Amino acid sequence: MGYCTELGTLRQLLAAGFNRRQKRMKYALATNMTAQLHDISAKVKDNVFNLARGSDFTLATQQDVSVEMAISSPDWSLYTLDFERDIAVFVELPPGSDLSEAVLAYKTQYELAQRAITMPLDAMIALAKKAQPLPKLAFLFSTARCGSTLASKIMGQIPGVWSLSEPEFLTDITYARRDLDPARAKALILAGTRLICRPPLSRLVDTVVIKPRSEPIAIAEWIVQALPDANHAFLYRDAEGFVNSVHRFLQRAVGENYSEEEYWHSFWHFSLINGPLSLMDDYIGKSAAEVQSHEVHTLMWLLRIEGYLATLSQGIPMTPLHYRDLNEDRTEGTKALLKACGISQAHLELALRGFDKDAHEGSESANATPAKPLTALEIAEVQAMLTRLGRPNYRHTRLPTA
Repeated sequence: MGYCTELGTLRQLLAAGFNRRQKRMKYALATNMTAQLHDISAKVKDNVFNLARGSDFTLATQQDVSVEMAISSPDWSLYTLDFERDIAVFVELPPGSDLSEAVLAYKTQYELAQRAITMPLDAMIALAKKAQPLPKLAFLFSTARCGSTLASKIMGQIPGVWSLSEPEFLTDITYARRDLDPARAKALILAGTRLICRPPLSRLVDTVVIKPRSEPIAIAEWIVQALPDANHAFLYRDAEGFVNSVHRFLQRAVGENYSEEEYWHSFWHFSLINGPLSLMDDYIGKSAAEVQSHEVHTLMWLLRIEGYLATLSQGIPMTPLHYRDLNEDRTEGTKALLKACGISQAHLELALRGFDKDAHEGSESANATPAKPLTALEIAEVQAMLTRLGRPNYRHTRLPTA
């Protein structure tokens, strides 16, 4: 028995040593990998609001370069993680560009990109270890259409805070979540965060606030585990107000008379967080071919609310902030936002300047662009769906905090 025990222990030690050598070899290979530098000859995205993809650009030329080139200057920023090709895509912006000034970071990156660098995802993870240490972090999760862009701009008024609205890498990980090992997902989250948190050299930054798209609430648990020292808030609004806002947004972004075919091509995966179309039948009681867009948007809201509640059920601290509270009492709402992000209340007056203009100004989704509201019948159908599912509208009630 003693011999068998000793033999088993020896095997464990040998296996542990082998695993350590494998990890060292893998790291060495990753750090020695070359990246590819590309000129961009064309930008071919169908709609600027669609998910960022490596195929958004026609890459004309290619030459091998060191992976470190992607962190050689703050003008280079992480654009997307392409899981189909197992590569990370970085883009070079004009000198001195500041992504915190963008309404949507991924959109500005696409529009201003001059060159691109691609590298294997493993090389990106290794490269991130050479980036500057992370500053203090706060994440603004949301349902979307709930004042989250406004909240991002409010935070951006504060000295020492670099507020970034919708970098895409977290959305990429969210969409690939069913095929990702949790440990790898968390390694990608940590690496992507380190590589996106690179403000211009002219900015003195001690805190970075990241407002993802709405989908990453589905991987909030991984984000919290990968970045345990960060603060986290969840912005939301009532279901009816949300669905009406999405309805208006689509008219501005896609066109007032967008067809159902165009809608499904452009938007259904956003609504379902890249989930199966069977969710339509599960929640709405209709097939994807029968469902109407305002019903899908109600489901979109529900899935994000459920994402927050699931995160809460795991004992993960996250502060819920209602759009109405922020909008109707700006001072108290902003105080709550600052507290949720771990920012001193001494910055309140500066933060309130974020209300001075439309947070979407200069974007196709700006509120000044006319758009028709939902009809009375559509609103009634939204309310009926919530009643049938036994879900609160959250107009007068609020999400639980524990």
